[in-house]
Amino acid sequence: MTVYSHSHADHIGAAGLWGKEVERIGHIESRRLLRREADTQRPAPETQRQYMADLTASTRAALTGLDPTP
Repeated sequence: MTVYSHSHADHIGAAGLWGKEVERIGHIESRRLLRREADTQRPAPETQRQYMADLTASTRAALTGLDPTP
């Protein structure tokens, strides 16, 4: 899993190297821009969020390496 902070190439320019088996999460606007650009090295996120705070506790835990259970 990878979370796009935004669509700029200097942040996600090599995201295409991870292949299709990696879930990509990003903001709705990032998805729109990346689909328009159609850059194979910056594939659009499959999972989109209006607010990145909407990520589940388990997803946030996976990203940070922290256990989500209290």
